[in-house]
Formats: sequence, C-alpha cells, structure tokens
Amino acid sequence: MRWEDPQKAAGQVDRAVKVAIGTRAFISRGIDYKSREVTLGLQRSSVRPQLEHCVQFWPSHWRKHVIARERVQRGFTRMLPGRGRFIYEERLNRLGLFSLERRETEG
Repeated sequence: MRWEDPQKAAGQVDRAVKVAIGTRAFISRGIDYKSREVTLGLQRSSVRPQLEHCVQFWPSHWRKHVIARERVQRGFTRMLPGRGRFIYEERLNRLGLFSLERRETEG
C-alpha cells in the first residue's frame, strides 16, 4: 500500500511519534526503580512498536521523520541509569539495540 497524499503519511508519523513520546514520559514519571531489564522490556513492548507500526507506509526518505523517530529512542536510552553519559551509538551498542533506521533498512 502506498500513500497517495504525502501529508497523510506525515500526519501519521507525527501522531505516532507524539504517542511514543507520551508513553516514554509516562514510563519515566511512573516508575521509580528503573533497572535496565525493566526499562528495556517496557521500551520493547510499548514504545518501539508504536514507532515501527506503520514503517512500511512511512516515507522514510524524509529525513525529518527518521530523526523524529530516533529522537524518541535516544531519549529512552538516555533515561536508563548510568547510560546518559555515553553517546547514542555507544548506548545502543551497550544495550544490544539497533537504531530504528538500521532496523528499517535491514528488515
């Protein structure tokens, strides 16, 4: 399926990113003990699926949408205890995660 109107796709990306940011904020405020396992489990089960939900329809060639999705994951990895001081790529490597852009290109 292809989007006939790029504005519809852009609106969907914006809504998905907004929901993912809200979920990330809810987890950040609602959980006192942020262990690596619990936080990664929440990220994998609630935030990441929202960002990947319609990846097949999103116009990923629009760099601003790729950056917006990565910004959500970047913030999530930063809130893990002891990980905020590392650069984003190092945090992903230490957590055993891949960037959303890489997951999209590799399938």
